[in-house]
Amino acid sequence: MFKALFLLLTLVISSPASPAEPSLAARSEITHLLGYIEASGCQFYRNGTWHNTGEARSHLEMKYRYLLKRDQIGTAEDFIERAASGSSVSGSPYRVRCDPNPPVAAAEWFTAELLRYRKQRGAEKP
Repeated sequence: MFKALFLLLTLVISSPASPAEPSLAARSEITHLLGYIEASGCQFYRNGTWHNTGEARSHLEMKYRYLLKRDQIGTAEDFIERAASGSSVSGSPYRVRCDPNPPVAAAEWFTAELLRYRKQRGAEKP
């Protein structure tokens, strides 16, 4: 009995942890980031083509839902890293271009907005 319990405990401890379901605060932040890209008036670069903000939001929402089903999104940072930073098909980084500024890495752009949003709300992390 003790041996079986020890084995079970060892398996649980050594199992790779997957992110938990996003908290209400994390879901709110991700929703904000999706709205932010759509309202930005910027262009979104993925896999060799520039896309408008509606297309960008739609694509990122699709990736977000896919990753949620696989328990791979627990925080807004997970969303940025796993969905909004680059293509899971080509491995190429996404970019955002807000005229007249040059394009920037999407991860940088989303992270800056997340930090601004948290500061505005007086929150460090969800």
